[in-house]
Amino acid sequence: MMSDLKELEKIILSYLESRPPGFKWVKGFEVYDKQKTIELFKKSEEFRKYIIEQVLKLATDLFIRGKGEK
Repeated sequence: MMSDLKELEKIILSYLESRPPGFKWVKGFEVYDKQKTIELFKKSEEFRKYIIEQVLKLATDLFIRGKGEK
């Protein structure tokens, strides 16, 4: 399981690095640009955990919604 998380981290980091220079997103009242997101993802375990949780929640939601459509 741990190696799966490391692989997911690599995939997410690769995705973030492939975003255009003007990439931004909002968490609460904070606005994060591409560089700040990558920096925090690499350095902050808490931030990385938050991003991974959000990715997994979105993937699960999309999967469940997709299963209802035929």
